[in-house]
Amino acid sequence: MAKKIHSSKALWSVLFLLMGLSVSQALAQGQGKKSRKIKITPLSARLQKDSTLQFTAKIIEVNGTETDTTFTWSVDATGFGSISSEGLFTATARGQGNVYAAAGDLTARAHVNVIDTARGDSARAVCSHLVVTPADTLLLLGESMQYRVSMVDSAGVAHDTTGTWQLRGNTVGELSETGLFTATDRGVGIIKATVGRFSATTRVIVATEADTAACDSIRIRIKDRDGVQQGNLVRVQENDIFLIKGLPFPLNVLNGGEIVFPPGSLTEGIDIEIGLSETAIVRNDSTVAYGDQILNGISFHVTVDGVVVSPYYFSTPVQLVLPYKEALLETLGLTPDDLWIFFFENATDYNGDGIANVVVDTVMNKIYADIIHFSDLVIGARSLETTAAGSETTALPLSHRLFSNYPNPFNPETKISFEVAGVQSAEAEVSVYNVRGQKIRTLLEARVEPGMHAVGWDGRDDHGAVLSSGLYFYRLRVGDATITRRMMLLK
Repeated sequence: MAKKIHSSKALWSVLFLLMGLSVSQALAQGQGKKSRKIKITPLSARLQKDSTLQFTAKIIEVNGTETDTTFTWSVDATGFGSISSEGLFTATARGQGNVYAAAGDLTARAHVNVIDTARGDSARAVCSHLVVTPADTLLLLGESMQYRVSMVDSAGVAHDTTGTWQLRGNTVGELSETGLFTATDRGVGIIKATVGRFSATTRVIVATEADTAACDSIRIRIKDRDGVQQGNLVRVQENDIFLIKGLPFPLNVLNGGEIVFPPGSLTEGIDIEIGLSETAIVRNDSTVAYGDQILNGISFHVTVDGVVVSPYYFSTPVQLVLPYKEALLETLGLTPDDLWIFFFENATDYNGDGIANVVVDTVMNKIYADIIHFSDLVIGARSLETTAAGSETTALPLSHRLFSNYPNPFNPETKISFEVAGVQSAEAEVSVYNVRGQKIRTLLEARVEPGMHAVGWDGRDDHGAVLSSGLYFYRLRVGDATITRRMMLLK
């Protein structure tokens, strides 16, 4: 990667990502604005359910000439439609998603909105969707970027408009009312624009010059349950975004997923194998099903120098994006507010510790989350979350609650919230323990009133000593009842 990435280069990261190249790969090739790309026609479409549309694609060469070739076509796993090997799209269900055309290392996408007039959708398309530009951008600390939002009609024509701006997920900077973003902290953030009932998001990665100068490498393979690799080995680096696309059944449920390796997330090169979650059930009717209240899942197996590391913890969390089917959400009787991402350990253990900054994108039907390690993860209802492994729960009234600390992982401070039941005050204690079960800090020991309470922890023990990175437990005791959860201190 170049020693310094300027804002102008960050703008072109959008193009590089759509072409299937990482920012570092594109800059290393030294082609800048003259890189080859794929042009899809139409770039945006609004279709009635059960109708079809022929997409076409061409490669635009460096000199501007167009080249015909054979493309691999695929769609997001959101259930809105399917596409043939020749690019003929069939709208199968109401919803939105992307169509992808790939040729070698190049990739491009077009947006499709499927309407259903039988369900009250207007046949007249005034607006198909919103678009925020620039898309997925890499900025250095202190740099700024002016984001814009446009209304795109059914003909694919973009019309500039004014929206309401919001920074979601990690607070990696400051966002003004006009969409001007200034990078202040390393990590990955989500910028959301809303206009009326429409909304759209884009992502910003904030790094330092040191982050861009030395990036660890990641090699990614996707395999089915028989161990057969699907597609080619892919090489990316920190600060890159890996897009899961073009996978055949049953792995196609992962198409549209993404992994973002933010600056400083790795301390070594790693190899990753991606596959279906253990919760996935592959049926003979060419469908994939899951357990109750689960919408999708993914598994990761990481090796370092040939040695399997499970789970594999990151120095700073990576961002995982998984698609979900809107139809399945409705079938399960869930709303987007009900969704969360969990580490899956077994049928009775869905653990949300180590997962933060969860954002549900109801436009693209995807869920974003920062995760602290790679193992087996699922999208499911919040009600799936169980008490963390190793916890102790005894005679705890259902209305007594101990919540996940935030942020988690954390450095150096975190907030612990809890709720006390009843109508009278009660003796309560909140303490921190190490992995050997030794109490190292008492955060609260007092009589408290019923209701919500919160305490903070600064990563120090009762003697004021700064503790090292690692796994810790925090315990709430109310009378004779106790409950314990896990948290991760990372430096």
